[in-house]
Amino acid sequence: MFISVTVSQLQANWQQIYGVYVSVPTDPNGCFFDFLLQLILNKVLLLGSATQTIVGRPIVPHAAVCAVVEEHALDAKVIIFKKKRRKNYRRIKGHRQELTKLRITDIQGIEKPEPNAEGKPLKLATEKPEKLMAAA
Repeated sequence: MFISVTVSQLQANWQQIYGVYVSVPTDPNGCFFDFLLQLILNKVLLLGSATQTIVGRPIVPHAAVCAVVEEHALDAKVIIFKKKRRKNYRRIKGHRQELTKLRITDIQGIEKPEPNAEGKPLKLATEKPEKLMAAA
């Protein structure tokens, strides 16, 4: 399943089995969310599965994504270098963006694919071309 969701005014795209790093979402008081906290994201822009795809205009109605906060981290350092020629003016600053890793636990608003009896994912049958041996 593929999902596109708006998190803290930015668009985040991910598949259900993977986590994604987003800019730090905060609660209304401006505090960071705790670890293993369950979040419900209801600004879903796109839902996709193996059988159907739902595109919102601008959001998908009655759709929600449940996610869990896994960790807080820092992004790679960004260097800001300012210089004015022939004035002996050089300034170097840098910062690291705070990120939060979210993992999807549940998706509401799209049909769930039914697991097969063996528990293995379904593979599509593809025809393999036969190899022809050239006779010399």
